[in-house]
Amino acid sequence: FSEGVEIVAKRLEEHKEEFYRSTYAQTLLGAGKKGMDALLKVMSSRSHGAVLSSARVVLSAAYRLTEQDVPKVFESLMVAGDKNDVEAILEILKIVAQLKGRASAYDGYVRAFLDSGVSSVRTEAKNTLAALGS
Repeated sequence: FSEGVEIVAKRLEEHKEEFYRSTYAQTLLGAGKKGMDALLKVMSSRSHGAVLSSARVVLSAAYRLTEQDVPKVFESLMVAGDKNDVEAILEILKIVAQLKGRASAYDGYVRAFLDSGVSSVRTEAKNTLAALGS
């Protein structure tokens, strides 16, 4: 079963069309914990489209993220920040906001985006901090 999850995750990272990436991401979400782990891993990848597809699906199921998943979300946020991938930063900040108090210990990572040169990132970071209660 885990081999199947890996195959779907690889296809998600490699496919060029959003429709297929979204379908693969939804399939991984339906695969339980192994699928969620794969989505979180893809969110830290270098494939812009796959990161967005994965983040959107994870956002739709953020309530399923465990305490062990929280650091992985922030890892993907830092990778997106390092790449200056504004779309990915925005999507991942929305996931962080859904985590609410479970992510409050990581608010410093969110604060780093308050100084972004992109107004939409600054706004989303402020909204996220408000959701975290920081």
